[in-house]
Amino acid sequence: MSNYLNLKTIGMTILTILVLCLFLSKTIYAFNMPQITATIPFNGKLSKTETANGMADWSEKEAVSSEVGGKIEEVFVKEGETVDKGQELMRLSLNNEDMTKIEELKTARAKLELEIETINLKIEKAKADLTALAAEQADEIKKAQDNYDRLNSLYRAGAIAQVEWETADYNLKSNISKYDKQVADLKNLMLTYDQDIKGRQLDLKNNDLQLARYSDILSANGSIKAETAGTVGGIAISKGDLVTANQSVMTIGIGEKFTITCSIPLENSFVASGDTCQLTNSTHSFEGIVDKIVADEKAKTVSITVRDGKITPNESFSITFSKEGEQTEKLVPNGAIQQDSSGYFLYKISRREGVLGDEYYTERLPIYIGDSDNTNTVILNDIGFFEPVVLSGNKPFSEGETVVLKNGGDFFAKD
Repeated sequence: MSNYLNLKTIGMTILTILVLCLFLSKTIYAFNMPQITATIPFNGKLSKTETANGMADWSEKEAVSSEVGGKIEEVFVKEGETVDKGQELMRLSLNNEDMTKIEELKTARAKLELEIETINLKIEKAKADLTALAAEQADEIKKAQDNYDRLNSLYRAGAIAQVEWETADYNLKSNISKYDKQVADLKNLMLTYDQDIKGRQLDLKNNDLQLARYSDILSANGSIKAETAGTVGGIAISKGDLVTANQSVMTIGIGEKFTITCSIPLENSFVASGDTCQLTNSTHSFEGIVDKIVADEKAKTVSITVRDGKITPNESFSITFSKEGEQTEKLVPNGAIQQDSSGYFLYKISRREGVLGDEYYTERLPIYIGDSDNTNTVILNDIGFFEPVVLSGNKPFSEGETVVLKNGGDFFAKD
């Protein structure tokens, strides 16, 4: 009896060791295999989102410039202040350079007037030359015509040789051609003179406009005024600064319409003119409308129109563009898509009988992809909805390799 119990105990011990070895072997075997998570294709719509940062500025604004140089004596407005049309913004004292400029403009005006008078004299001379030419050539042409008529009659009667008739014909045509050319040259010369006068008159007009502007500023004691009602934007100068002629000194924003610009990637194809977008910062949250999109070599610049009196120039915003696809597509998560030199593919997961029981392995499934968003991609070719594909794994693997499917119960029934 004692020997039987010993044999039974030994047998149980050996069986336990075998079971333990089998478990440890399967655990070690599985530990060294790739651990993967699977998913399945599904029907859905793409939901595209793009975020960017932008800065606000008035859609319509006017630059205020000092038409002459000088020193800023007073600045009467501050940034953000509302001003009326004609309101004095600042005052400057004119320098000697501006007085010199006025004298230069007056001298230039006198010179232009003299040049116009000289050209007019040339035109009158050309007209007189044209009249004299007409009288002179009329006599020459008449003589040539009379000679041709006389010789032509004799030639027809056989009284003279053909060469005499041809000479008379040539002389008549030559006189007419010479006259026509001289008339054309004089007319072209008069046309050139006329164009010169028009050019000088345009220069004279521009000169008078500049002279008038300088004179107006002088009479107003260097006062710079708002030419339109609006809100003062950036002021580029301060009291005591020296400015040059035509230097910009400030901007005035007009109305409550603002433009917010931002950049999006060139590959973004879903943001279009007319779309709405969400703009937010620490104090505002509202919708804007995409006004226009301009692309360059590096990115697309999006201009967004907003009407809100609470916005201030140079205010920064976070901008979100969102758009859902118009139709239902066959989708897979972006992380499931693989690519090599042959194209795009998925790793399909199949089950087979292995040494230690059921095991999972991967198969290559070629695909054609379409559009995508930040999460999913459209699959264009026909693939099954119920076959799981690899979504992620803890280490690289290849086609046909045995893997551990962490969520296998979601796709395969247990025997």
